[in-house]
Amino acid sequence: DEVGRSTCKKCPAGKVCNRQVQDQVQAADGTAGVRVMDCPERKYCPEGQAFGVWCPDGTYSGGPGLHSASQCLNCPLSNYCIGGLVADVCESGSFCVSKNVGPVPTAPDENPVGYLCPRGYFCEKGAT
Repeated sequence: DEVGRSTCKKCPAGKVCNRQVQDQVQAADGTAGVRVMDCPERKYCPEGQAFGVWCPDGTYSGGPGLHSASQCLNCPLSNYCIGGLVADVCESGSFCVSKNVGPVPTAPDENPVGYLCPRGYFCEKGAT
């Protein structure tokens, strides 16, 4: 994008810089330039990223232009998140707390994201 540069610049954080998604634009002086695009929803784009990285399972993006995984939001209560989006509500027989990655919560005991309903109790689909 600069006349006379001898090296390429890194794609800025929060943007995608990939020939497949770039728009070729004609600059005012008649030279061809490239317009970079916001990092797409469901992903975050650190500096120098061509395609972006999916938000970790258990989180979602909440919008375009994220530049780090820490900007991905924890999955809302009673839902599970896969591939950077809120997929659905948790199944009956369990209740979800946070960062669920499937319809039935599973996590190590030291960091629970939800629980199965104890014997003698019931939980409807989407319970928190």
